[in-house]
Amino acid sequence: KSCTPLYFAPLKEQELVSDQKLGQPQFKFSLTPPQERGARALTEFLDTKAPTFLLWAVCGGGKTEVSFAAIAKVLSRGGRVLVAIPRKDVVAELAIRFQEAFPQILVLVLYGGCGNPFGESRLVVATTHQTLRFYQHFDLVILDEADAFPYRDSRMLREAGLRALKPKGKLIIMTATPDAALLKRARQGVIPSILIPARYHRQPLAKPVIYREKLCFEKKAKARWQPPRVLEKFLLEAQACQRRVLIFLPTIKMIREAGGQLVEWGKSSGLQGDFVYAGRANSPEKIQLLRKGRLDFLVTSTILERGITIPDLEVVVLAADQERIFDTPTLVQIAGRVGRLGETAQVIFVAPRISKAMKAAVVWIEQMNAEAHKLGFLD
Repeated sequence: KSCTPLYFAPLKEQELVSDQKLGQPQFKFSLTPPQERGARALTEFLDTKAPTFLLWAVCGGGKTEVSFAAIAKVLSRGGRVLVAIPRKDVVAELAIRFQEAFPQILVLVLYGGCGNPFGESRLVVATTHQTLRFYQHFDLVILDEADAFPYRDSRMLREAGLRALKPKGKLIIMTATPDAALLKRARQGVIPSILIPARYHRQPLAKPVIYREKLCFEKKAKARWQPPRVLEKFLLEAQACQRRVLIFLPTIKMIREAGGQLVEWGKSSGLQGDFVYAGRANSPEKIQLLRKGRLDFLVTSTILERGITIPDLEVVVLAADQERIFDTPTLVQIAGRVGRLGETAQVIFVAPRISKAMKAAVVWIEQMNAEAHKLGFLD
């Protein structure tokens, strides 16, 4: 709060000593050629004068594992590393992977409600809000999903991330969907960057298919919403192939009303469905039911646009033309939920009109696949 004093001071440099044992992270698998290319670029960046680096990796490109070598290099030199992530559920998931990769040290995990005491650690994995705890503390800050809410729209959090760095510290920005300003800086050579355009399994990203359909959400409250035929057909075919479906809608009102009626339609057609949104009770449990195959489909808001991997998943975006919610990066992230384990998958955008964001998202994915083909990263 503005009425609360905040005291800060930089750490003493002599507190830590180098430890070469931390120079090699523990992997359960080998990095792929595009991942090795990215990891090499990150470690080389640490020895340059550039303060910032952009790691642009497609959804599911394994950017977390790509960062391990750079983290190990800083830790072996006696430095401190912060991995800042916007969402606390992703923090909890990734912290396990960081602890497995660096078993020699205790990874400090910080997010609201985690219950962990604040303490000293060479490697901290935290939500972006937790960066407010630190001042000139880290030799390396890795900002994951830099375009995600709430970091994207918060000047305070951007400043906090920079304050957490030592004066000569390094910042690595990792994202699948960099914004226009960041891309411009990278393309002009203002900041060094590397692109990982392919996933580890060497299969192309699923290209969305666009359907122009009237959705009739504006009907009177008493009238039952009728799912478009393309959606009914899609859900029935997915069930026949033992695949699950995420259905995205732009507003909570639509999720409650149209999503609720879609669940009722599903029951009459032999499909089990449910709906989730931020703040709805038992949402994590419902996501697990979909993951385990006990639900055929789940209607959701953009809370599931990133940070979730479910095998044998298909995706539908209804009212995809609502650009205030479904901008290009959001649609790319949503499409990135499918095919993450190498399986064939479908993504469809359904809307009464085709927005610029819808077309741009398709082009974005096509360009990633084309670049991956050109570099020999796809089968």
